[in-house]
Amino acid sequence: MRVVSHISDFLFPGLFLLILILGVASCETENCVSLANNDLLVSFYEPDSTTLKNVMFDYVRAAGNDSVFYDSNTLSSKYRFPVNPAADETLFIMQVIDTVTYDTISYDPVVVEPRYHLRDRVDSLWVEYKRSQRIITVECGVEIYYSHLTIKKCTFNGYEFEEDKTSLSRMNDVNIKIYD
Repeated sequence: MRVVSHISDFLFPGLFLLILILGVASCETENCVSLANNDLLVSFYEPDSTTLKNVMFDYVRAAGNDSVFYDSNTLSSKYRFPVNPAADETLFIMQVIDTVTYDTISYDPVVVEPRYHLRDRVDSLWVEYKRSQRIITVECGVEIYYSHLTIKKCTFNGYEFEEDKTSLSRMNDVNIKIYD
């Protein structure tokens, strides 16, 4: 049986445990919340209209990246395109599906297969932005802000920035409206 000869023999392990718990607690989720993100929020509209348009893609990818962000399994009027966090610009390349028809492959059992008819051109959206960093806390790390969003090139019929949405944020509904 061990006898505590000094009070410091008893306090040191407890103090160490207390410091460890406080250190972990100092990086709680609410202290590490960031409003910044790298999602460019895009919505599609009918040309010269305020009517949302559902768009389906054969693929959406960023130039220099082999990841496909969206494919023919997604039909929506709003999309999140992740910008490159290691660059000041991102070129998104996308193949729009103009129409979908359905062919009956067999009757017993009934098998229907979709046929996707692609647009005769590949579209692109090339965006530039300014990256800036700030340390949330030493424990939580760094966050990157994306601001001063501009468009270098857009092959769609038209576009406009949503008012005061030239920064990427978790609070944004849409950054860019695309008319197509």
